[in-house]
Amino acid sequence: MEAFKNIGLIEFGVPEKRFRLGSVSSLKGYKLRKVLLPEGHSAQSARSQYPQAEIVQDKREIIQDEDIDLVIVSAPSRTDLPLVGEVLRAGKNVRIV
Repeated sequence: MEAFKNIGLIEFGVPEKRFRLGSVSSLKGYKLRKVLLPEGHSAQSARSQYPQAEIVQDKREIIQDEDIDLVIVSAPSRTDLPLVGEVLRAGKNVRIV
């Protein structure tokens, strides 16, 4: 049985600078499980962009999820450090993009 690293994406960028996560499902061993997109991003658009993931409304749904191994943070620099601290205190790996 193959073990997957479950990913949560926390996206707070503005639309024109939004991080585009490619098809994680094509990366062996990784699975995009949950996505938090910025306010104003439609749920329908989010589902079409990330059909394999659950779209969540609060960062805590990702940070407190015991099944999430890696959190990708895409946020403006003024907000990413406190967010990264929260993720690390929750015992998760973090990647800032």
